[in-house]
Amino acid sequence: MLNPDLIPALREAIEKEFIDQLTSGKQSTFFPTQKALACGQFLRSPELSQRGLHGTIAALFVLAQAKEEVTRLHVPKLVRYLEQRETLEATITSHDAKLPDRLDRDSRNVIKLGEALYALSFVKSGLAKTEAFQKKIAKKLSDSMVQSTGWPYYTNYTSDSPALLPTAYATLGLSATGFEVTRPLEFLVKELNAMKGTKLDDTSHFAEACLCLYVVSTNRSKLDQATRSSLKHITRRLMKAPLCSFSDYQEQNIEYRLNAEHDYVRVPWQLYLIAAASINTPWRNMTWAIQKHLDGLRAEIQGAGFKYRWSGPRVSARTSAILYECLKHLQQSSVGSFWRVVLLSIDWVRRLFGSKLFRIFAQIGIGLFLLYSVLHWYSEPSASLSDLAPDIIVPLLFEFYIIGKSPRR
Repeated sequence: MLNPDLIPALREAIEKEFIDQLTSGKQSTFFPTQKALACGQFLRSPELSQRGLHGTIAALFVLAQAKEEVTRLHVPKLVRYLEQRETLEATITSHDAKLPDRLDRDSRNVIKLGEALYALSFVKSGLAKTEAFQKKIAKKLSDSMVQSTGWPYYTNYTSDSPALLPTAYATLGLSATGFEVTRPLEFLVKELNAMKGTKLDDTSHFAEACLCLYVVSTNRSKLDQATRSSLKHITRRLMKAPLCSFSDYQEQNIEYRLNAEHDYVRVPWQLYLIAAASINTPWRNMTWAIQKHLDGLRAEIQGAGFKYRWSGPRVSARTSAILYECLKHLQQSSVGSFWRVVLLSIDWVRRLFGSKLFRIFAQIGIGLFLLYSVLHWYSEPSASLSDLAPDIIVPLLFEFYIIGKSPRR
């Protein structure tokens, strides 16, 4: 069970991971005279020179919320790299023939633009001037909207309908920086309401639904009362979906492309769903499965760093930033100690009645009771079948219920 009092220390541990990478990582040695700083895809990897948008955006997002002395040291340099990336990279990697195309593709990537805007929204005005940069990104997004409701994966990609993933990230960033997102939110809510039944059996669609729910949930204040209420039902639906499990750490890798070039983004749907539940229905996180999951995250953060074992041995900068955000929502919506005990006790009883062991003992007990009832009826010479029926019908109905009841995940 995750103790809410530990969350500030866990967030500070993640901040330290970024500080260490920026301080000692090889990727930080390339722009000393330009006073720019970049972060790569991974943390705890000082030997790597790789750097890019996802890692730098993640670093900016986390450190812009860190202690004041840290933000003054690193945040302005991170902002400078994001704003001047194409120029900076061209000065030191001009020998790479593919670099211009890669930089251009990144500059049109809606997911990265949306995440960049979101990170910039946390930068305090006294640290770096970001207003012009924010407006530049917002205009690029505004000019590339599809049907005035959402976005394709790239700003220069022609599409007949918006895609969920880029629309979610663009909406997150635009909303956080004060731009209008009413119609994109309506689109996301409409798509969420349509995700039912077999649509949630697809791993990519399910991950997209968790992300969209999180984005919409962070914008609750912009929704009408009926839509806000519906978010509780959507949260419940996703929590009960067949693919929803917290017994292991899972994320979904989603690929997309522009012409012949492929990109991918990892969606840590469990973190997004837990964060959304914290906003909409905090008590839904008060289950032993989720609390055990969160306590495992705590141990990972305090140990070798959180990572998905299916995604490689290194700690992802972007995932760490999303975990940092998830912890914030858990802290803000923390349930009181008394209700934590009550809700976890209720979940324990529910898990007990749904467990395989309980089913076995219940079936044995029902069988013995039925045997006793039949023998007792048989020993009474004057007894009729109608005397036996009350002792058999109820146990049989309970037996059918147990057989049809699937065990809790």
